[in-house]
Formats: sequence, structure tokens, C-alpha cells
Amino acid sequence: MTESEHSASADAPGSAQGDSELADSENPQPSVNGANGAGPAERSSVPAPPDSPPPEDARDSAADRPPEHDSDRSSGKRTVYFNQYFNGTVQASGSRFGISEASRTPGPLTGKLNDSDIEDLAVGYIRPEAFAVAFDVLRRVHAIVLEGPSGTGRRAGATMLLRELTTGPVISLPPTMSVKQLATYDYEAGRGYLVTDSEYAASRIDSEHEWHAVRDQVCDIGAWLVVTGPVTSGRDAEFVPRVAWHRPEVRAVLRSWLSLSDVTDEDLEAKIIEIESHVPAEFAFSDLRQIVTLIASGAATAAAIQVFEEGARQRVAEWFDASGQRSRRNLLAVTVAAFLSPCGQRTFESCLIDLEQRFESAEDAAANGEIPAPPERVDSVPELRIAMVDDNSLLHLISVESDITPKSYVALRENLYREHVIDELWRRMDVAFWNAVRDWLCEILSRSSEDDGALHERTIAQGLLVLANISFDEVADAYLEPWSRGEHGLACRDMAIFLLWDMCAGKVLAPAALQIAVRWAESGSALQKWTAAFALSGVLGVSFPEEATRQLWRLIIRSSATDAVERCAVLAELFARLATWSPQADTVLSFLEGKHSDARLGPTGRLLVEAAIAEILAIQDGATGLSAVFSYLDTSPDHQELLARLWAIALRGCNFRRNALDALIDGLRDLTEITSEPERTARALAAALGRMMPSREYRLLAHNLSARHRQRVAMTAKRRFVRRITVSAKTTQRDALVDQLVRILLAHLVSDPMERKQRDAISDSRAAVPRRGSSTAISPKSSRTEGASESTRTRGVGISGER
Repeated sequence: MTESEHSASADAPGSAQGDSELADSENPQPSVNGANGAGPAERSSVPAPPDSPPPEDARDSAADRPPEHDSDRSSGKRTVYFNQYFNGTVQASGSRFGISEASRTPGPLTGKLNDSDIEDLAVGYIRPEAFAVAFDVLRRVHAIVLEGPSGTGRRAGATMLLRELTTGPVISLPPTMSVKQLATYDYEAGRGYLVTDSEYAASRIDSEHEWHAVRDQVCDIGAWLVVTGPVTSGRDAEFVPRVAWHRPEVRAVLRSWLSLSDVTDEDLEAKIIEIESHVPAEFAFSDLRQIVTLIASGAATAAAIQVFEEGARQRVAEWFDASGQRSRRNLLAVTVAAFLSPCGQRTFESCLIDLEQRFESAEDAAANGEIPAPPERVDSVPELRIAMVDDNSLLHLISVESDITPKSYVALRENLYREHVIDELWRRMDVAFWNAVRDWLCEILSRSSEDDGALHERTIAQGLLVLANISFDEVADAYLEPWSRGEHGLACRDMAIFLLWDMCAGKVLAPAALQIAVRWAESGSALQKWTAAFALSGVLGVSFPEEATRQLWRLIIRSSATDAVERCAVLAELFARLATWSPQADTVLSFLEGKHSDARLGPTGRLLVEAAIAEILAIQDGATGLSAVFSYLDTSPDHQELLARLWAIALRGCNFRRNALDALIDGLRDLTEITSEPERTARALAAALGRMMPSREYRLLAHNLSARHRQRVAMTAKRRFVRRITVSAKTTQRDALVDQLVRILLAHLVSDPMERKQRDAISDSRAAVPRRGSSTAISPKSSRTEGASESTRTRGVGISGER
């Protein structure tokens, strides 16, 4: 029975239904029927099986025997013993099992409002900005329409408006009353009348003279009328004004309500900030009041805010259960919003049309070739756009300011709706529907433009992640497998990678995502191996660094020459992300060092190790564009020896020496932006390199480093001269500082250990060279002079190349 039907039956005096309910309430053996096969209530303390009927003689004797006296009935209490048998899944959120007192029956929604309810509503009430305007209009006209979305406090505002103007009773009229019925209603002087969520408040088909009659009827008698309804887009009413109603400031409401509770003044502001941070964009004030009540009673904030989640689930379930809301277009519209929200209005409707066509094709295929009858032609154009985002819909339009004009987007009213909408769709829709959704998503990803492609990828990944939590097999078999094989293009392949990354956000799906990537890497097709490599180099590899490093190395050694080099770069990407996001970046470094020292590794494998090390030394941080190795060296100085050993491996070999030298010089340049003390880091790295290499080799390294740096400086000067590039003071200062760092590195490489220690002590005691952005600039002349003294101590090997 609906709430309106319950109220109608309760108010009808002498109704047969009311008599039967009264008789049932006096029955000492009530019958309790469950929705999931609950058996009848039984009085016996030892229950019989639910399928076994009572003996005939017991039923006959019970029929002839008068009812026993119940000692609790005289005191107004009854003890009822019953058993419930549930033969299936039970949706019992908000229920109580065991021995508990019955909850209070909710009061009627129509009729005379109790003074106690109005007084409770007035306690802590915060007036929104529109309250003063609405009060002035109602005082003059005696009738008003409050427009606004559900959950904004329209009913509470209407009640408080009426209480301000009259001390008499406030009567709540049914929402089904039309404007004509309101015009002929028998009002009483001095009373306030309220129509909540009127079905006719948003309709513009009612003529103005009917609203004129409503206003005259109320004014002549001396009553006041407030009607609440959704937002309308038509012109303003001439006789009964419409006022846009918005909820008051959440912070002010929370402060007012919490100040009436036992929350101390010291904890008040912290509680307000904590609750406000979890308040969604769209919510009902009843949910917020329930949260405050729970917190005032001692509940933890984290547990109390779950009311928002439960409220969103109930509203979505009620929308799906409503008889008039689940039309095909409405259902497909919320499906589009679940995977694309928020989305531009034109793009949203175009995607909706595409999904409708996909769904119709699926229905035609399921009809086994039968041609459905054409729909009856109606001589009218349906207003589909306004019906899609009306007040009863799960969708709404949001306006976002842009550089030129505001842009409108279609979005779910609450972000919490996404999870519950997909859950309801999965429970209700069959495989034909989900096949249409899969093909539609593939088409959306394949044709997405560069502007909205990134937005669609994020929202589609969020929707599929929700679906994976509901049914992982559906996402793995219908989406990840064909997408990873490239059956629907590279855009869908990239979406498979993003989806595996998103799965790592939770501990439940992360292991499953790793298993899928490992299976692709070990036994997948050629394109699936590449998909696995990219997935393991990202968030998935950050979550499982050891396994990701192992699988990427296997892909490298089992690849062709070209693919192996490219997959070495993928392994370097994993190191760069680990260096930024995780303290386990040394996992990759230690693994490669161990492989290089493995005697079982052949020449080809050793060459691949050196190639991977060279890629790691040259990789840049994707966020900053600076050297990932030097950034890691600055944040993790305890791994300096490990990095020096890898530098030594790359520099001592002849295959990637030049690449390593370029990476070293580029890293020194980036070091000027990474740390405020680049000289200290350069000296520490040079000292570590000196310990890792024999004297003849690090002298050769000094020579090669000097020659390569001199060559790069000459090439840069030539390019600037040919292109007539004006060098700024900032660039000149940075070049001088890089030159100084190279000199420091050379000086440490060619000196003996004792001399190196003495020079380090002297350098630490000297004043630091002014940095970029300081008032004192470094002149090229002073740098050359200082470099000449350093070159004297390098025993014949300097940047100038003179001996």
C-alpha cells in the first residue's frame, strides 16, 4: 500500500478496511507473511516445519475453545512469538532482527499537521535567502508556489511560512488536487493550507484564470495557501507568483542543529567541517538531519555519513520501481549517464540515440525475424528533453561557467547514484541489453574526439569499475579480453589498460587485475603482451613492483631485437613511476644489478640488461620533465651506492656509453632545479662512482665526460648562433652552474681518495654559489676562472681539453 493510500484508508471513518485492521490488531495470533517465502506466525515455542499442517483435531479444538486471557493485554502490551522462514535472498537494510519494540507508524502526509511536529521543525530552522521574498509575496497575495528540486527543504519552508502568518491550524492537502479543485476548495479563515509536490505545479496547461480563481478564493476567505513543486521553465505566473527555492547554507544548518545537541563547543567546528566534507552535491535535508541525530547520540561520523549512501540507494531503487519512470528512453538515459556523466547536452542526447538504436537492433535480433508493428502515429512532438531531467528524474542539468558563455551538462543528481544505477540495471536487464551497452561503449571510445576523449575515458572507466565490483566476469570476458586483443581499436585497448589501473585502487580487484595482466604476458597474443607491458608499467606495477619487474623482464628477453629495446623503455617507465609514487623504486634497480652479475646470463642477456639500465638513467619524470634518477637520488640518498653501480655498468661498457654520458650531463642540468644544493649531490655521486671503478677507468670516464660536454656546448652555441636565439640571463646562469657541476665531477674522478676528502672539506666550508632567482648572477668569466683552477687539479684533463 502506498503512503497516500495508507493515509486515505486511515482517515476514512467506519471503513471496512479500518474495521478489519482493528480486528486483526486484537487477534492474539497474528499472521506474519514475509516477502521471500516467510512462513505464517506460530505461537508454539517449538515450531513445526513450515510445510507441515497442524493436526485436524488441534484445529477443531482451537476453533471450539474460547480465546485465552492475555495478562499483558490489560496493560496495553502484547507478547507475540513467531518464526520466519526465508527461502531466498533478503533485502533487509534498515531492519531489526531479534526482540525489539515495534517502530512508530509514520504519521499521515495529509490532513492537519500536529503542533508538536511544527514546533520540532522550528527548532534550529535556518531560513534560506528566498524566505524573506516568499514571506512578503505570501503576505500580500495569500497564495504562492515554491519551485525547487526535491530535498531542498520546500515542505519545511512552506510550513514555516504559514506558521509566521497564522497561529491557526495548518492543513496539508493531497498533491493530486488540480488547480480547478484548489479554486473550489472550502477554505476556512485564519488557516494555512499546504500542497506538497503538487502534480500540477509544474504544468503550464492550466489557464491563468484558474490560478486567478485560486488566489481570489483564498484572499476572500482570509486563508493562506502554499504550493510546492519542481522548477518550471515557463513564464512567470501573473496571479499566483512563483518563487525559486534553494536550500540554506549547509554550514549554517549544521551549526544550528549541532549546537542544540551535546557536542561541545571545542568539537563543534571540527564536526561541522568533517560532516560538510562528505555532503554530496545533491542530498535530502532529511538525510542530513538523521546524520546529525546519530552524531548527537554518540555515533561515529564515519558511520553516520553512510546515511547518504543508503538514501541514494533507496531513491534509485524507488525510481526503478516507479510505474511511470521506467520507460525505455528514461531507462536508457540513466544508462548513458551512468557511463558518461557529466556530459554535454548535445553529446549526451546523441549518445542516447545511438544506444536506443543498438538496443532496438538487439530486440529485432531476439524477435527471430518477426517485424514488429509500427508505432501509432501521434500528431504531436513529445517534449523529451524536459521530461528527461524533470524533478522526478535521476538526472539534472548543471551549468558550468566558461570563458565565453556558460555550458550545460547532463549529470546524475548525485555521484552516489552511479553505483546504484548500474547495480539496478545489472539486476534487472538481460544479456541482450548488456551486449547493446558493450557495443555502444566500443563505438563511443572509437569515435571520441581529442577534446572529449579523455573525459569519456574517465567516466567509462568509472562505470566499468562499478560493474566489475558487481560482476567481475562480465567485465573480464566482455570488455577486457576483446579490448586487449585490439578487436575494437587502440582506444579500447588503452581503456583496458586504464581499467586495470583503476582496479588497483581497491584491495579486492587489484589481485584479479594482476592475474589478468600476467596471463596476457605469459600466454596472450602479441598485442596482449604489449597491453600487459603497458599495464605493468603503470599503477598496476606500482601496486605489485616485484611481479611487474619480473614479468617485464620476461617480455624483454623473449622479444625480438626491436621489441626488446622498446620494452626496456617500458621498464624504465615503471622505475620513473615508482620513484615518484612508491618507496620501492630500488626493486627495479636491484633486479637489474642482480641480472647483470648472474653468470648464467649470456652475452645477449647482458646486453639487454645494459640497454635497460641506459633507458632508466635517461628516463624523465612524467610529471616534472626532470631526470627521474637524479630526483630519486635527491629523495633517497641511501640508494646512492646502488645508482653508482648502475652508472658504472653503463659507463664501462662500450654499447651505451654515449647514452649514459648524455644522461649524466642532462641529469646534472636537471639537478639545478631538483635541489638547492646541486654541488653536494654532484660530489657525492662522483665519489661513489670513483669507488665503483678502477683508477684507469674513471680517468678514462673523466676524459670522455669532458669531451662529450665540450661537444654539446659547441653544438648548443652553434644552434643558437644559426637560429639567432637570444640567450636570457636565466639561461646563462644555468649554463654556468651546469659547467661548474661538470668541473666538480671531473675533479673528483681524477684525484686520489685523500685529496678528494680534503677538497670536499674545503668546498663544504665555502659559501654556496648563488642559485637561480638570487640577486647575484654568475658571470661566465668568473665560471671560467673558477673552472681553470679546478682544471689545474684534474692533472691534465679539463673541459677546455688542453694538456
